Amino acid sequence: MRMGTDNRQEKSWLIKSSTRILGPSSVEEIAQMLLKKHISIIDEVRQPAGRWKYIREHAVFNETVDALRAEQENSSELTLTQTSTQTMTSHTAITKTDVISDDHTITPTPPPVIRSDLKNPMGSPGIKDVTALKETTMPSLGNKAGGGGYGSVDDRQVHQQVTRSQKTMRWIVIGLIVAVIAGVVGIQARRHLKKNEGYDVLIQQALRYKSLQLYDKSLAAYRKAIQTREAAPEVQADMAPILIVWDRQNVAGRRILEKEVQESAGNRNRMIDASLGIAISYILEGSLREAEDSLQKILVMEPSNFNARLNLGLIALRKGDWKEADRQLEDLTRRAPPHPLVLLGRGVSLLENSDQDDGLRARSLALEIQSFLRNSSQLRQELLLMEAALLASDAKAYLPVVRDFLMEVSNQSSRFARDLRLDWRIADWEFLERQCRLFTEKVDPNSWIKAMRAVCLAETGRESEARTALNDALAQGPRDPMVLFTQANLLFRSGLRNEAFAVLRVSEVANLPVAAKLLGRICLDQGDMNCAEKSFSGLMNGDQRDLMVIAGMAEIAFRQGDRVRSQTLIREGLQQEPSYLPLIELRETVSGDKL
Repeated sequence: MRMGTDNRQEKSWLIKSSTRILGPSSVEEIAQMLLKKHISIIDEVRQPAGRWKYIREHAVFNETVDALRAEQENSSELTLTQTSTQTMTSHTAITKTDVISDDHTITPTPPPVIRSDLKNPMGSPGIKDVTALKETTMPSLGNKAGGGGYGSVDDRQVHQQVTRSQKTMRWIVIGLIVAVIAGVVGIQARRHLKKNEGYDVLIQQALRYKSLQLYDKSLAAYRKAIQTREAAPEVQADMAPILIVWDRQNVAGRRILEKEVQESAGNRNRMIDASLGIAISYILEGSLREAEDSLQKILVMEPSNFNARLNLGLIALRKGDWKEADRQLEDLTRRAPPHPLVLLGRGVSLLENSDQDDGLRARSLALEIQSFLRNSSQLRQELLLMEAALLASDAKAYLPVVRDFLMEVSNQSSRFARDLRLDWRIADWEFLERQCRLFTEKVDPNSWIKAMRAVCLAETGRESEARTALNDALAQGPRDPMVLFTQANLLFRSGLRNEAFAVLRVSEVANLPVAAKLLGRICLDQGDMNCAEKSFSGLMNGDQRDLMVIAGMAEIAFRQGDRVRSQTLIREGLQQEPSYLPLIELRETVSGDKL
């Protein structure tokens, strides 16, 4: 029974070919791989609810399998026919003998006939001559001119010399052959050793970069290493979270971690880390039930595991179960220190829970967000949006928060490393844009609110709508410093640095501290160290200095050759925020440990 066209196009099949797991693929894709000899009919396939079976045993592939077998039979018959024809032709050519006759053929001469001579009785064949013959010595041709004949002493010496020369040449040839073989073996051994050394170095790089949370570099080093040979199981398990989150290899990474769970039954920590990776892989592909099962298994081993509990709360948000999400995240707040994802999730669940309009809880959560942002810069703009939305009923309370939101340099959250054991997609602007839209539609649409809406749209990649919202803001407040800085900010985000630089020089904007910070970054990107240092140096005051400013001054010091000052600034910044990627990368470069 043939499958329908839609079913044949559905990518629901996994392929086990040698040691690889390929897919998911559709029936049509598998048929094409069979015809192109990328896989064979003795490879195994299965659907999510099925078991592994040979391709030739699945009825859906019978047509392709029959076509392949017919092709093989035709090829065998053609080969046999060609071989038989060649054999018969060769036999005929050998056995057939033609008589060749021409004018140049030599006719054999018969031996002379000896006729009997009656006058000479010796000529009679019946009579023997027994007369003694006179001994005659034939002169030797070799003795002419005093030369020695064949077999003389001189000739034997020449023969011996030739023999010795042949033996010498034979040993020389043998020696050369041995030297060539030894050289080839040595070259192969050195290449193999070099490959092994290169593999070991690359694996060390991959694991080191992973520990530093430089996941792009870790993945690049790991890919180079496995081109040489397959990584050890423990290395595969360590790299699986990067494959899942960074390289989107959900199935392959999950298979590695499932094997790790089976083989590390006595090591609870490795089992928990592997189970978290499995749960994240299910979350990323939308299999929330399977993800919850994996997380519950972790809580059986460790009931207070923070990552498992937070992921369960985030799954409840994904499912739209706002009350359950609020309950789980509220409970987590009491158990653990503040975390940006917990605060963000609590804000979303509180705003989305239409059955509960608790202004007191909203103001309390806004105060918690304010307290967190005084000590951390992670998800700063996202949390400011949430704080403003929680205070939407009080214009005097939310307008200062909107101002702080607009004074943030765009896209700074991506400059922080993220724990691969957590689902960070709640912090994506595609998810938060709904809260931004609801807030900006609820409050008075002044120029700041319109500028805020423009930022939200730009962060989600809706550039055309963002320009429209920004033009509305500029029309309402053409000389407003916050609106002008938003314009420069979005120009910088789009890569238009010169245009952003021009806006930042406008007198209404030039005195803003955030304008100097963005101006310093633009100057640094363009290689103007004097301009960058002038812009950043005025912001290097106070106990809690801005991370972007610290990183900028550290980079300037390094480019100017002052490694000591650069390292001092890097240490200061990383003590404040250990996961700030620009400082982590700069530390690797400055310390000479760049791998």
